[in-house]
Amino acid sequence: MATKKHKVSKRKTKQSKQRKSAFSNFKTSIRSFVSNPLNNMIFKFVGLMLLFYACWISPFFQTQIVENVARFYASVSGGIIKLFNYPVLIVGDSLGYSNFSISIKNGCDAIEATAILLCGILVYPSRWRYKGIGLLAGFSILVCINLFRIISLFFNGIYLPSIFELMHTGVWQVLFIVFPVVIIFYWINWMNQQQSINYLTKEML
Repeated sequence: MATKKHKVSKRKTKQSKQRKSAFSNFKTSIRSFVSNPLNNMIFKFVGLMLLFYACWISPFFQTQIVENVARFYASVSGGIIKLFNYPVLIVGDSLGYSNFSISIKNGCDAIEATAILLCGILVYPSRWRYKGIGLLAGFSILVCINLFRIISLFFNGIYLPSIFELMHTGVWQVLFIVFPVVIIFYWINWMNQQQSINYLTKEML
């Protein structure tokens, strides 16, 4: 009887060691996965984007930021359209002309594209000086492209209303996911070139 109990005890000890070993291996695998630079950047990027959307859905963000950004784009794009002698009516976040009007709502304000750009640059390991240049240049590019989008959609709605929805949701929405990613890749390439130039300059000195 004692021998049988001893065998059961040994089996339990062995199973316990196996469980501890499996758990230790799992922890090691997780640690290795997280410590991988690429995986680490992805985790940080996803975390920052989740934080952005948590802020984005709040009433304060929608009323104080989204609405004001929409009004800014309506005002600036309306002013540019007026340069072409179109008597466009600007009311809040809307542009009107004859029997057509366009409103700048969520998705047309480039805020999500800006968030992708911001999070992508922040999580990439580089000097803050390079991050600042990338954010400033990238943000300026996105603002200019978004103004072009709004103006092109305005004329699209006047002269080619049949393809307005296609251009609005099928083309521009997709492009504004692609644009920040392309800008980030160009920024990384530029930054690597700058670092190489700085390194060669130091070596020559």
